[in-house]
Amino acid sequence: MRTQNNNTNDVQTARRALCLRPLPRIAVLVMLGLILSGAMTHEFSGYPELDAGGLSAAADMGPADEYLAKITAEIAGHCSCQPPADFASEEIVASAQVQQNGSDKRVAVSTLVRGALSDQMRLLMARKADLERWDGPARARFYKWFGTTSPQARRLIYHRIHREVTLNRRFSTANFRRAVPSRPGIFAFVHPGDPSKVFVDRTFVAAPPLGENSRAGTIVHEMSHFLIVGGTKDYAYGTSDCERLARFDPSKALSNADNFEFYVEGAQ
Repeated sequence: MRTQNNNTNDVQTARRALCLRPLPRIAVLVMLGLILSGAMTHEFSGYPELDAGGLSAAADMGPADEYLAKITAEIAGHCSCQPPADFASEEIVASAQVQQNGSDKRVAVSTLVRGALSDQMRLLMARKADLERWDGPARARFYKWFGTTSPQARRLIYHRIHREVTLNRRFSTANFRRAVPSRPGIFAFVHPGDPSKVFVDRTFVAAPPLGENSRAGTIVHEMSHFLIVGGTKDYAYGTSDCERLARFDPSKALSNADNFEFYVEGAQ
C-alpha cells in the first residue's frame, strides 16, 4: 500500500523446500572444497541467472532470452490483466472525474492513469539503462536506496524492473479501481495475489505526475507488491526512513516498496 503515513508490516518469507539424498562423505568434502575455493556458487530464486558470481561487463547484465521469456510467460499465465467477471460491482476509474488540486477544472481519472502508466514506463526504462551502464552515478543512486551494489542486488532489481515493464504493457485504465472508502493520506493499494487491479485513492489524484511521491512512482510501488513482480513489503515509508533502512538493513531495503519507488523515481 502506498501511504503518506509511517507504518510497518510483518515480513512473510516463502522458501522453496529441497529434498536431498544423503551424500557419501567424500562427496561432501569435495563439494565443500569447491564452495570454499569459489568454484561453486549458490543459485537462488529458482533462476540460475541470479547466481552469486560477479558482473563485470554491461553485456552480462541482460538476462538470457529464455529467462525473459520465462518472466513474460509467468506473468501471462497468472494475469490476463483484464477486468474480472465481477468488475461491474466496482467503480472503474474510467467513469470518475475529480477536481484536481482544488481547482474548478474537473479531470478524468482515466486520463491521469494513462499518463502515469506512460511515465512509469519511461522511468523503468531509464533505470534499466542505469543498471546496464553501471557507471559511478548509477552505482551511487543504487547504493543510496538499497545500501549495497552487490551483483546479486543489481540483478534482483534489474529483473524486478523487467517484470514491471512486462506488466505495464498489459495494463490499461480498466485495471484501476476507485478505493472505497477513501482514506486520508492513501495513494493506492493492491492485493498482492491479484495482479489485475490497482485501487487508487484521492492522494494519488493530487500527486504530481513525476518526481518524488508521484503518480508514476505510486504505480511502480504498487506493482512491486504483486507476487509475480517482487512481493515487496512496506517496512518503511518516506525518503528519510527509507534511506535509514538502506544504511542499516540493505536486505530489507531491497524488499521495501518505497525504496524501490524512490530508486525508480530518481528521488534525491
